[in-house]
Amino acid sequence: MDRVGLPTRAVIMSTCAREGMRGGLRASYAEQAIASLASLRYDGPMRLHFADDGSSPLHMTKLVFYGGDVQDWTGITMTDADGQGFGKSLNMAVDFLDSDLVFYLPDDWVLTAELDLTIPAQILDNPSIGMVRTGMIHPDLYAKSVYGGPELQYYWVLDKMRGGFAMSFRTFLTHRRFWDHYGPLPEGLDIYNTERAYNEHVRGLDGPAIAYAGNVGLTWPWRHIGEVACSGEGLA
Repeated sequence: MDRVGLPTRAVIMSTCAREGMRGGLRASYAEQAIASLASLRYDGPMRLHFADDGSSPLHMTKLVFYGGDVQDWTGITMTDADGQGFGKSLNMAVDFLDSDLVFYLPDDWVLTAELDLTIPAQILDNPSIGMVRTGMIHPDLYAKSVYGGPELQYYWVLDKMRGGFAMSFRTFLTHRRFWDHYGPLPEGLDIYNTERAYNEHVRGLDGPAIAYAGNVGLTWPWRHIGEVACSGEGLA
């Protein structure tokens, strides 16, 4: 805990910038994404972690250097899945980190406005909630509104058994209980099919719910800049 009593939040950025022209483009996306994290806010301490998947050593050295300039992180760490894919990369990062609160973003999405994750973190004080999404709202989702009191105002809890993608690998804040309950991501698939498979897995189990914060992030403060996928992955 820090001076205001909030737990440390780990920020995971998945990265994949291998050698060659494609890797150079992927590296440029990640550098822009890192710079945009200057607009990320949280009342407690934050640490930064790169979940890499076989990027060049130069790319990783640059990311650590750039990352150190954008926030006063309590530390910067990394894991490397060495080309084994997105699922393995994120599983390694979650296993490595000891923070209960983990915020995830891909390396080709940038913040275009200030995003304060203090309120989503407070929503996760509710033991029935495991994830708060801050990214794109998929169509055909069903949810109920919940009043969280004067400070939290309201938030929406998704009915994950109805509609489409209850969870998505865009951006989200999770509590450790989410990963403990639903388990690791499937490995050996491209990112698109990893998302589809894990979404169906989560929808098929009772467990911690997925929510949206009613007064945080619904103006969609993210922009996708990636047009070139990582080598071996299906989509950017």
